[in-house]
Amino acid sequence: MLTLLAPVNGVLGLEVEVEKGKWLRVPAEEASLVVNFGGLLERWTGGLIKATRHGVGAVNSERFSIPFFMEPSPDTLISPLPLEGIPPFKPFLFGDHLWATTTRFTENWGLSDLRPHQSDYEDPLQSASDPSSSEPVY
Repeated sequence: MLTLLAPVNGVLGLEVEVEKGKWLRVPAEEASLVVNFGGLLERWTGGLIKATRHGVGAVNSERFSIPFFMEPSPDTLISPLPLEGIPPFKPFLFGDHLWATTTRFTENWGLSDLRPHQSDYEDPLQSASDPSSSEPVY
C-alpha cells in the first residue's frame, strides 16, 4: 500500500517514472522521507491514486536500502472505498492479491500454482479485454 524510504548519507538512487518512458531521479535530502504509493492503494481507490512506478538508478557510492512496507494482513478483505468517484470492484483478500502480484516477478515465475487463491480473486485494474496481461505490477 505504502513504501517509506529514508535516504542515508545523501544516497538514494531512486528514480520514478513521471510519464511514460520519462524518469526522474528523486533527490536524496538528509532528514527527508520518500513515500511511494503501492499497487494496492491504486486498486483500493479505483485508480484515483496511482502507484509509483519506480526503480533504482546507478549510484557512485555504497548504497543501502531498508524500506518499510505498510500492508494489511493476508486475510484482510479489500472492498471499494465508500467515496465518490471510486468505481465498484469485486472485493478480494489481500493475500490473494499479494500472491498474484509477487508471482509475476521474474524470480517467482512458475510458483503461482503452489498457493491457490483463498477467494475468487480478480485484479480490479486488470483489463477485461486482456486478462492474461503480463504488464508488471507495482
